[in-house]
Amino acid sequence: MNALLLPLTLLVVVVLVLVLVVYLVGIVYALMKARASLERLSVHLERTRDQTSALSGHLGAINGALPQLRDGLLSTRQQFETISSLARGGRDRGSSRDASGSV
Repeated sequence: MNALLLPLTLLVVVVLVLVLVVYLVGIVYALMKARASLERLSVHLERTRDQTSALSGHLGAINGALPQLRDGLLSTRQQFETISSLARGGRDRGSSRDASGSV
């Protein structure tokens, strides 16, 4: 019986070691694929940063001009409402809307 236990124990140990090797190789392969993907992502993020860096100055100018655009559009809307009211014969002069468009 003792003569059989030693070979069986060694066989179990060898099988366990082989299973662990297979799992570790799989993990190494997955990590290498992840590394390659992260490197590609890094390259694309850097390219995006470089291509959009010129926009920062323009965005400030656009944001600064938006209130002026809003005021002009509200003024134009009010003029159209006045023209529409006059075209209807002045029936809607007491409109319940304010300049911001809310009722």
